[in-house]
Amino acid sequence: NDCLDCDFRVSRVPSKPITGEDIPVYAGRGQYPRFFGPGRGPTYHESNTEMDVYAWEAPEPIAHIPEPAPELERTYAFFDGAYGIVNEKQVALGE
Repeated sequence: NDCLDCDFRVSRVPSKPITGEDIPVYAGRGQYPRFFGPGRGPTYHESNTEMDVYAWEAPEPIAHIPEPAPELERTYAFFDGAYGIVNEKQVALGE
């Protein structure tokens, strides 16, 4: 990647229990921070974000999607990065 202000961190987003609530969808962003707020693991918490650069605020979802079928107990964990990486079942997406 040849961008000067991209978020190059790699984050492990933990699996979560299925709660029956819709999952928020956020607009894509490459610049630091790629995401800010709860819901995607500790990498994106305020304590791990450089708050002295700017007073970052959690984004508003642009949509919501239903959670997976109720017979499933948990979502899959995955690795999040500037490009698609892989989930815990070794399913990968990228460009």
